[in-house]
Amino acid sequence: MHNSRYQSARPPGTTFVLQAKTTRRESRNSPTWTMLALFAFAIALALFASACGTTTATTNYATTPAATAPGEPLSPVAIAILLDKTASAPDYAVPAPTADAFSPLIELVRRHGGDFRAGEITERKPDAMIRLHLTPPPICLPAPLGDTTGNAFIDQQVMEEYETRKADYDHAHAEWQAAANQDTTRFQEDLQQLLAKPATALHTDIFDALHRAMWFLGEPQAPEQRPAHRYLLLLTDGRDNVHAASVTLPSDIRVLVVNGRGSIGALEPLRPLRFESLAAAVDFIVKTEAMAKE
Repeated sequence: MHNSRYQSARPPGTTFVLQAKTTRRESRNSPTWTMLALFAFAIALALFASACGTTTATTNYATTPAATAPGEPLSPVAIAILLDKTASAPDYAVPAPTADAFSPLIELVRRHGGDFRAGEITERKPDAMIRLHLTPPPICLPAPLGDTTGNAFIDQQVMEEYETRKADYDHAHAEWQAAANQDTTRFQEDLQQLLAKPATALHTDIFDALHRAMWFLGEPQAPEQRPAHRYLLLLTDGRDNVHAASVTLPSDIRVLVVNGRGSIGALEPLRPLRFESLAAAVDFIVKTEAMAKE
């Protein structure tokens, strides 16, 4: 005879189902989901805080310049170059370079943003300097991390966020590079014409040329812009015979003089750094900026 006292109040198998449901509810409330969410958030932060991948820049500027890490904008640079076009320049081994000699400085301006101008030293008051002005490139995004959370849904969210930001960066950089390439090409053409002028002037008006360079280096900057690192590169023997008004330079402007005889002439009060070759002077500027970045 069946005893109702021992009859179960639940159908067979119900106990297992309820236990399974209870287990799932407990799983939802367990710390696992919270930990995964925090891990995903950490990955998202790492994506935007890690260093950018760099690419090799070429002298035709067809590729992306070396990139900077997010949150580390570089100081702009302002570089003025004066080229001695007087008859005494060859006697003092003043360089007569090609435009390629200045490619590292052009690349420096492309990476940092800023201005690069060039003018000549002759027997007459100088014309306006030729100019390359570039805004800094967009700060790049890092490559996505190789690690995953182990959760396909969260990994997909992180990847979609990265791809959206990467697409925005690619668009902004493409626009910047097109404009920068156009301006760089124009400047290189103007520079080639300036360099091709013969050094035949009979008098050397150094100080009028220096005044022109100082107007450029002393131009005010936008209030939100970081102070520019300023350089004055002089390819000259320094022998002035016009005796125009002298120039006093701010102490933060680095003055470099290049000729093969170590001559500085009338430039001695400026306390310039002397270089025997243009390549050494250009290398000094590039390495100085690299050290300032570190």
